[in-house]
Amino acid sequence: MRSIQILSGITAFTLMLSAITSKAQKGLPSETPTTATVNTSYPAHLDFKQSMTSKLKVPAGMQVSVVASGLGKPRMMALAANGGIYVTRRDVGDVLLLSDKDGDGKMDDLKTVWSQFNDVHGITIHEGWLYLVSSKALKRGKISADCMVTDTTTLLSDLPDGGQHNNRMIAFGKDGKLYMTVGSDCNDCGETNQQNATLLVMNADGTGRRIFARGLH
Repeated sequence: MRSIQILSGITAFTLMLSAITSKAQKGLPSETPTTATVNTSYPAHLDFKQSMTSKLKVPAGMQVSVVASGLGKPRMMALAANGGIYVTRRDVGDVLLLSDKDGDGKMDDLKTVWSQFNDVHGITIHEGWLYLVSSKALKRGKISADCMVTDTTTLLSDLPDGGQHNNRMIAFGKDGKLYMTVGSDCNDCGETNQQNATLLVMNADGTGRRIFARGLH
């Protein structure tokens, strides 16, 4: 009976010591106070001025000039058949067609060719169709003779959630397939969708979607 009591006492002491150690591991105040200073620097916003173009460096014999301004927050561009430029505006949710009617190198005509397309970003042209992609949907429309867009249709509406990287880019390869970037859902986490952080490839009509490359941020 005495040996059992001694063993019980040792066990109790061991449990008490473990509790103290566990508490210490969870963080007792340091005997020496410490401080930390964090400095965060963000670039200052500057409204655009035409004089800023002089700060851009280009190869000898080339120059930079402003063809259009005051468009808000344009994102991506594609060249139209008439020499104009299609421009996506994610914040507005539309696509503009800028045209140079008098040939002076300045875009003097602006038309909306697509509206009510929330967070539209990526854009490309293929065989007379204008392709556009947002965080969740891939759409296309037929480009008419005057470069306006008709016969719009949704090809995909189930793209992975964008999370912190929801800007999609699209382009056609020499194989006639459409390639699309799908960013990671976050900066450091386990992906919940196998199509996040990938490059997808599919047919021109959105069918046959598969993963072309993985592990892309």
